[in-house]
Amino acid sequence: MKICLVHEEYPTETNFGGIATYQKKLATDLVNLGHEVVVVTKALKEDQDYMEDGVHVIRLYVEETKNIYDNYYNYRLKVSDKLIELQDNNEIDIIEVPDWGAETIIFEKYRKVPLVVRLHTPLAIWAKNNKSTLDPEIHDQMLTWEKKMIESADKVTCCSNILKDLVIKELKIKRKDEIEVIPNPANLK
Repeated sequence: MKICLVHEEYPTETNFGGIATYQKKLATDLVNLGHEVVVVTKALKEDQDYMEDGVHVIRLYVEETKNIYDNYYNYRLKVSDKLIELQDNNEIDIIEVPDWGAETIIFEKYRKVPLVVRLHTPLAIWAKNNKSTLDPEIHDQMLTWEKKMIESADKVTCCSNILKDLVIKELKIKRKDEIEVIPNPANLK
């Protein structure tokens, strides 16, 4: 199977948090099981396209501006363009993306392959528990994007029942019985 993992976090350049560790482990394990894996992730200085441990890593760079909304939107637009290219060239059979950041949201209207959303902790829950928000220019939009992406996914997975229940309650998600709990680290066998 040709599997695409999408998120700005991927070691070592964008090793910001737990999603980076999850993606690296998942990508490597999937390759070891014989799958083709491509990771679409963020670059800090320039676009990059390389192989690492059998994983095809595509790093996308978008120059930051003073407009935070544009920064978020332009990165997601570049992700969408790359996913369209990969999809049109039959290089991906399925995509997995975390809830955090809704990075496939612009691609959604072009998507022809299944999308799996992995719940890590969406912004609505993060903001409530940290009594904090993202920059006001992007916060509400991100909440909307994350919910829409979760609702439009072909499959939603989660690492725990507690997080699953929180997401359903906070985001008012209607797909309770459709969210599959697969603890970290996933047993791929």
